[in-house]
Amino acid sequence: MEAELGRLSGTEDGLTLAACEARLTDPEQAADFVNRTAVDALAVCIGNVHGRYTTPPELDFERLAALRDRLSIPLVLHGTSGLPDDMLVQAIAQGVCKFNVNTELREAGMQAADRYFRQTTQRELVELMTAVIDAMQIPIMKKIRLFGSSGQAG
Repeated sequence: MEAELGRLSGTEDGLTLAACEARLTDPEQAADFVNRTAVDALAVCIGNVHGRYTTPPELDFERLAALRDRLSIPLVLHGTSGLPDDMLVQAIAQGVCKFNVNTELREAGMQAADRYFRQTTQRELVELMTAVIDAMQIPIMKKIRLFGSSGQAG
């Protein structure tokens, strides 16, 4: 079971949390939480945001290191769509095992759907789904390679 501790600003599923309401994950609180709940993975907030970044992202890698030092379970980052590749690689090096990139995938799929509807009047659901899936595969494959997961399936 994955839990999330901290509050990410940004927009997800139509709900927006202002930056002033965001809360970075406290390493001591996280250690206590993990010990009391026995969760399998913990999504942390180190400056990552849901949705698109409106300002250049700044992740607190010192906080991530402190979390990694105190926790023995896999760490997760939600809100990583739009983070520069070097930040993602650094997060992997510091123990992040899972990344949520929902915004990038949704945008690729929605752009493909928009193109499909603009290019054809003969609309077929299977053709639409194929166009969306094909478009989403591009960022998925890029992330799989970046995360070092290519060829890792059993």
